[in-house]
Amino acid sequence: MRSQVTVLVAGLLLLVSAKVASAVPEPAIGRTVSDFTLRDGQGKEHRLSALTRRGPVAVVFLGTECPLVKLYIPKLEQLHQKFAPKGVTILGINANAQDSPEEIAAFAKEHRLSFPVLRDPDAHVADHFAAKRTPEAFVLDQERKVRYQGRIDDQFYVGTLRSEPTRRDLAVALGEILAGEEVTVASTPVEGCFIGRRRQPKADAAVTYAKDVAPIFNRRCVECHREGQVAPFAMTSAEEVAPWAETILEVIEDRRMPPWHASPDHGTFANEARMPAEEIETVRRWVEAGTPLGDPKEMPEPLQFAEGWRIEEPETIFSLPEEVTIPAEGEVAYKYFTVDPGFTEDRWIRQAEAKPGNPAIVHHIIVYVVEPKGGLLWKRKRSMLVATAPGARPLRLEEGIAKRIPAGSLLVFQMHYTPNGSVQTDRSSVGLVFADPKTVKREVLTRGVSNRRFRIEPGASDHRVEASRHFGSEGKILSLFPHMHLRGKSFRYEAIHPDGKREILLDVPRYDFNWQNSYILSTPRSMPKGSVLQCVAYYDNSASNLANPDPTKVVTWGDQTDDEMMIGYYDVLRDVSSGARTPPPSTPSREVSDATLLELAESSLQTSDGFEAFSAALERRVPLLDRICLTTADGGTLEIVYAEQKREFSKIPGAGFRRSMTWGFALPKYAQREEPIQHDDLTQASGYELKLLSRRLGSSYHVPLLYQGKPATLNFWSRKQKAFSPEVTTLLKDVATRAASKVAVQ
Repeated sequence: MRSQVTVLVAGLLLLVSAKVASAVPEPAIGRTVSDFTLRDGQGKEHRLSALTRRGPVAVVFLGTECPLVKLYIPKLEQLHQKFAPKGVTILGINANAQDSPEEIAAFAKEHRLSFPVLRDPDAHVADHFAAKRTPEAFVLDQERKVRYQGRIDDQFYVGTLRSEPTRRDLAVALGEILAGEEVTVASTPVEGCFIGRRRQPKADAAVTYAKDVAPIFNRRCVECHREGQVAPFAMTSAEEVAPWAETILEVIEDRRMPPWHASPDHGTFANEARMPAEEIETVRRWVEAGTPLGDPKEMPEPLQFAEGWRIEEPETIFSLPEEVTIPAEGEVAYKYFTVDPGFTEDRWIRQAEAKPGNPAIVHHIIVYVVEPKGGLLWKRKRSMLVATAPGARPLRLEEGIAKRIPAGSLLVFQMHYTPNGSVQTDRSSVGLVFADPKTVKREVLTRGVSNRRFRIEPGASDHRVEASRHFGSEGKILSLFPHMHLRGKSFRYEAIHPDGKREILLDVPRYDFNWQNSYILSTPRSMPKGSVLQCVAYYDNSASNLANPDPTKVVTWGDQTDDEMMIGYYDVLRDVSSGARTPPPSTPSREVSDATLLELAESSLQTSDGFEAFSAALERRVPLLDRICLTTADGGTLEIVYAEQKREFSKIPGAGFRRSMTWGFALPKYAQREEPIQHDDLTQASGYELKLLSRRLGSSYHVPLLYQGKPATLNFWSRKQKAFSPEVTTLLKDVATRAASKVAVQ
C-alpha cells in the first residue's frame, strides 16, 4: 500500500501554493546555466563553476519564513550528509528581498546547516534559473546543464502531509546522474511560497498600501501575522509585506486565508473572518500596480495588542503538567494532557482563555472539562470549556451568565503542535475568572449532536452520517463547533422547528481538520421546546483525499486521528431558575417527572448522547436500575446498539459483548414477541446470555420494538431480584413505546 497522509500540517501551509500547474516554469531541462558568484551570510564568496568541477550541484531556492522551506530544511541537510562524500554539493540560494543577510545567517545557524546558503540580493540568479517558488530545486551536472527541476519529494502539500514520501525526486535524480544515467523524471510540480522579488511601483497607482491595503490587513491578518505569533511572517509594515504580495494575493483569492470555512449562503457570525470580494479586488489591484506605498501620512495607526492575558487577570492558572518538546520535523499527533484543578465544589466560570506557551508552534488548544463519573477517562462525559486557534477569541461571558465546572472534574488539554524546522518547547496554560454563584442566572452548556455508530467502507468518497438532538425545553444556541477527523469532507447544522420549518444554521462545505473553528452566531438562535438540531456530515475515504491515512481501511468511531468522529458541538443558554445554588447535575435530585422521561425517550434511540441522557434520568427515577441497553436481532446476529450502566456493572460476566450469534440466546426470541417479558429471578430464566448475566444480576424487564426496521428489545436490568414493580414496569413500557415511535426506519 502506498504511503498516505496520516496527520495534518498546520494551517500555516495554507500560505503556500496549491496551483501546481503554474509552479513549473518554462522547461529548463538541458539548458546550460551561466556561471555566477554569490556570498553566504558570513560574506564568503562561492563560485558555481568551482563547485561543478567537483561534481553535480543541487541548487535549491530557499526563504527564511516560508513554512514549506522550514519543513524541508532538515531533509536537505540529510541529503547533504548523504551525497557530499560522493562529490555532490547542496547549494541553498535565498533571493527574497525581505530576508536580510543577518536573517539568512541566523537561519543557517538555527538549523545547523553544513551546506552553504547564498544571498541573491536582486534575484538575478533566480531570474536566470526562472525560479518562481521556495523550495524549488535545480540539479546541474558538471557541465552546468539542468538535469532536474522541481520539488524535493512529494511528502508535503498545501494543508496536509504524507507520513512518508512516495517518491524522493531530488535524491533519485542525484543518484541517477552519479550513475551516469538519464534522469527518469526530470521535471516535477512545485508547491511553495513565491520568491519575494522587488517590484517597480506605478507612479500614478490609484490603490496604495498606506491608504487602502494596510487597513485591510489590520482588520483581517495582523492579529496572527505579527512578531511572536503562529503565522509565518509579519504583516505590520510595507517593507515586510511587499515582497510577500504575490503569495498573499494567491492565498486570499483561493480563499485559504483568512481561514474561514462557513458558506456565506447560510448564517451570520460574530467572529466571521471571511475577506469580502471587494477587499480581495483592492489587494489584487495593489499587487498589479507594483505594491506602491503611497503617502506615509495616510497610514493607519499601528494596532495595539495586549501583552499577556486577553481576559481579566486570571484568578487561577493551570499549566500543562510538564514542558513539551516538539521535534524540528515530521508528524506530531495530537497530544492530550490531564490536569486536576482540585475543585471540591462546583465552580462557575465567566471568563477563560487558553494561552499558548510558544505561539510559534501551537496551532490550537482545546480545553475540555471531564466530569468525575463514568469509569475510564475517555468514556466519561465531557464538554468544551475554551479553545484557542489563530484568530479565536477567549471566553468572555456577560454578567449573570457562566459555564460550570462540576466538583471533582478534570481538565484535559488537546494540543495541536506544528513543527517549524527547529526543536521547540512549550508549556501552555489556561486562565480562569470565576463568577459568584449567587449572581448566575443563566448557564452556558456545551452539548454535542453525535453519531458513534457508522461504518465508512474503503474507497467511499461521499459517505453520509447524520445525527439529531431533540430539545425537551427551550434553549438559545450561541455557537457551533463541528468536529471530524482527517476524512471529514463537509458538515451542516440544521434547525427543525416544531412547526416543521427548517433552517440551516451553518454549512461547512469543505471541512478542514487543520482548523478547529468555532462559529459564534451574531444573534443567538432560539430553539423552542420540541425543536430538533440535525447534523449531517460527509466523509471521503478514497485515495483522492490526500489527508486520508489509509483508503483501504474500514473506518468507524475512535479517538485517534486515523479513526473518525462525528460531533456537532454547540453552546446553548439555559435559565438557572434560582441561581447557581440549585443542585447541579453532578448531584441530581431523585425527582424526575414522567413527562420529562417521555420527552427524553423521544430522542433516546437516535443518538448515543440522547440514550445517555435518557438513561441517566431513568436511573434517577428508578434507582434500582443498573443497566439499560438496546439490542437488535437481525440475520442471525445479536447486537448491542446502545448501552448505559453503572460503573461496577462492567465487571459482570457477559456485560461486555457487543455482537454475537443468536443460537441459544433468549433476547432474539423476545424481540419477536408482542408483549414485554419480565424475569423476577434471572437464575430461573432460559437463554445463554441470561444464564451468564444471572451470576451477578437479579432481575430484568424486556420490551420488544422495531429499531430501524429490525426486531429489537429495550432491556432493563437490576442486581436486585423482584426489582420491577407493576408501577415501574408500566413506566418502562411507556417510555420504551415512546422511544420506538420516534425511531426512523432506515
